[in-house]
Amino acid sequence: MEGKIQLPRVYHGDSELNPFLYQIAVHKYYLKLMSVGIGTKQVKLSDIKKFYGIKGKSAKDVYNSFTELIKSYNLNL
Repeated sequence: MEGKIQLPRVYHGDSELNPFLYQIAVHKYYLKLMSVGIGTKQVKLSDIKKFYGIKGKSAKDVYNSFTELIKSYNLNL
């Protein structure tokens, strides 16, 4: 958010979305799919674990930790 990273612009209709919140929402979506047993080709569980520093053996454990992390930052997604 400090402008050091060049991120693509994400739009919904005419309004621009915050790219960081968009990324978190997409990661939450993929984690939810993985936690119910649906695999994805776009994102691996290990990548999300490394990116956010989350530990857990199963996708369900990681999803629960991820949602707690989101709650600790008061983000409603």
